[in-house]
Amino acid sequence: MTAELVVWLVVAAAIVVVGLWPVLARQRSARTEPEWTAAAARSRIAELEDRLDAADLPAAARAKAERSLLLAGAALAEGGRKAPARAARRAEEGLSTLRSIGPD
Repeated sequence: MTAELVVWLVVAAAIVVVGLWPVLARQRSARTEPEWTAAAARSRIAELEDRLDAADLPAAARAKAERSLLLAGAALAEGGRKAPARAARRAEEGLSTLRSIGPD
């Protein structure tokens, strides 16, 4: 093999790698959270609202859950592809706060 042929092969390999890099990088990214729809996020927000209607909640837990409810609504209203996941995550935070103080 001549040096010229080696250089051509290295350049060709570099072009292939650079061309395929976006495709290979996209396939490697792992999805870490479930795909949420706006309807599922609204359902989770409604569940949080129902739990907040209970009169016997401690003030600190109520305040934290209401903050989560506000943030969930704001995230859903913001729009975008990831908005339902953010809204559902915030609603889940509020629900877990209410679950930690006792049963339904």
